[in-house]
Amino acid sequence: MYNNTTCETMLTYSTSVELRISLLINWFILLPAFPIIGYSFYYSITQKMFHKNTQIQITIHLAALLIHCTGRFILHTADLFNYFYPTTDGCKLLPNFYRCLFFRFLYNSGQAVVSMTPISVTLERLIAVRYNRAYENCSMNYGLILGVFQIFIAACYLTTRYIHAAFSPSSFTFFYCQTLVSSTITTAETIIPLAMIIFSQIISFVVFRFLEIKNKRLREVADINLSTRYTLDQGKRSFTALSSFVHYNCLMVSTIFMGIIVLYFFSSNFSKPNHMAIIELTHALPLYGIVVCIAVWWKLRILDGEQRKNITVALRGGQSVHTDLYFQMFEKQLE
Repeated sequence: MYNNTTCETMLTYSTSVELRISLLINWFILLPAFPIIGYSFYYSITQKMFHKNTQIQITIHLAALLIHCTGRFILHTADLFNYFYPTTDGCKLLPNFYRCLFFRFLYNSGQAVVSMTPISVTLERLIAVRYNRAYENCSMNYGLILGVFQIFIAACYLTTRYIHAAFSPSSFTFFYCQTLVSSTITTAETIIPLAMIIFSQIISFVVFRFLEIKNKRLREVADINLSTRYTLDQGKRSFTALSSFVHYNCLMVSTIFMGIIVLYFFSSNFSKPNHMAIIELTHALPLYGIVVCIAVWWKLRILDGEQRKNITVALRGGQSVHTDLYFQMFEKQLE
């Protein structure tokens, strides 16, 4: 049996205007997120847009976003239903332990895999640029290994989140479905793993930008065969798409980190319901998923338009453009 204090505390959560607004905002963002991310995932596994290793990284990223959104949608729907349910008995609104355990794990695991994307895509691009002359025929084993590596480091991060977790109901009570850690976790155990992710993402951002510049310079070299030329131009397409994943991902994780820092230094200014409201607002993965999918689609649309224009000009015998190099190298290989 729960005591009166427990029931009253739960009522403060359920009646919190800030927490309700935060959950409603996230819930409505999830509605367009599912079809946009879902269609992008379907398109990534049915269409050959990039090298197969690149597509493996994109597919894993989108799958993780869908896993996160699924767990989040069910959690927010259940919470909103309880919060708007007309009752004065807070104990009837307490979240189910196993619901919190399972769906918050989906929430966290999806977020962890998404956060590791800049590392894996940068490594994939490093291999592509380093072995540009043979990468077009490169085995997809590289992509699979990188995918496994991405999931592995995500699992390592999740271990730091759940190392103090209780995986069965005990003497403490949850008022909100959050990561199942006990009060024994230190501030360092919370902040340091996330800071390490941000640091690795900054390194990935710098390396990715360097590789992008190097790929551009390699494409400007005229004395390469047609196969390499095609691989490098496909590399430009991959860099254009993946840059959105790297840039926006770094921004998203930085936002989460800043939210945690603010809550840590100013925790006395926020009630527990407000604390959870801020956490949910800063963990804006569904919004990130919408933005990154639209950004990639838009960039590729512009790139395809430019490519069609260049090919049309080349076929009509117009001024020399970069696309003419395909025809020049093809003629040389026929000689």
